[in-house]
Amino acid sequence: MKKKDINTEVSLKSMWWMDKDEDGAGRPFVRAGFSNTAEILELRVYDMLNIMGIDRIMAEEMMYALYRAFNENRKADNALYCGIIDQYFDFREWHREHPDASLVKAKDLVLAEGMNMEALEFLFDQLARKFWRSPEYDSRKYRYWNYRELLEQKKEETER
Repeated sequence: MKKKDINTEVSLKSMWWMDKDEDGAGRPFVRAGFSNTAEILELRVYDMLNIMGIDRIMAEEMMYALYRAFNENRKADNALYCGIIDQYFDFREWHREHPDASLVKAKDLVLAEGMNMEALEFLFDQLARKFWRSPEYDSRKYRYWNYRELLEQKKEETER
């Protein structure tokens, strides 16, 4: 599945983003040190769930906000919601392209070709459940305090 080719670097403090972010999902991300949507889209879902102050609900709300912002044509979502059409997203192909859940980035969900809101909900729920069973999850502490610490730790890991 190919990804949509669009400009995804939008400031989280811009009027355009605030208009798309109906539920204020960007606020915890700004507090965590993110400045634009491209940084979030490049983030692994597991890392997103491991940042202090960003719980599963906030991460899910951010996925929805990103989806609404970068998928302007939402007719399929309305038709699915009303029961006019059946689910059409190719889950098998998506799973074939992303066999390791720990490597899935936010953009792999939000910008996947043919993505719709129901498919996004389903896939995010699957990833969250896999995260909780993974060795990266610790119920006692978050792995990262903020985005800067995440970048520093990733840099240290690549230098080893």
